[in-house]
Amino acid sequence: MQEALNPYIHELNGYLLCLSRLAGRGYSFGAHAYVVDADVDSFVSEVVATWSKGDEYIPASEFRYVGKSIIEYGELQSEITRYVMHGLLGPGKLSEAGRSAVAGVILEDIIEYYGLASTSINPEGVFHPPIKRTVHRLDIKNENYESCLFFVLQIEDIYVLTGLCKKKI
Repeated sequence: MQEALNPYIHELNGYLLCLSRLAGRGYSFGAHAYVVDADVDSFVSEVVATWSKGDEYIPASEFRYVGKSIIEYGELQSEITRYVMHGLLGPGKLSEAGRSAVAGVILEDIIEYYGLASTSINPEGVFHPPIKRTVHRLDIKNENYESCLFFVLQIEDIYVLTGLCKKKI
């Protein structure tokens, strides 16, 4: 498993990290790109094994890959919104109209990063990969998290793995 350097996925990761801070304590969001060298199941199994080992910042913790399913774009939008619209973007902080408007802008921004990544690799590539390509929702378990949305999509010769999680507090 080799990480792929794509400036737009790197920017998406930074954007998601900022959103996780706005969502509040216990939220953790991110996205990373990897060179495609295996099928989705093999790729995710390798990623999960790496995560389970931990590193100098995160202690070892068992992650289990249970399987994948296809997630349609509308459901993906709803799930992303469910994680992002907390904390400073949550109820009581913004009006319902404000929350709806902010959620729309955030979703548009996120989808645009995937499109920019796609067209940076192939100028004739698909601009909205999460809308026009298969997105796999990953069922990954870890006892430290209350809930997570992990999904992966292939853009040209890279997999983009995105995760939005809420830790148990």
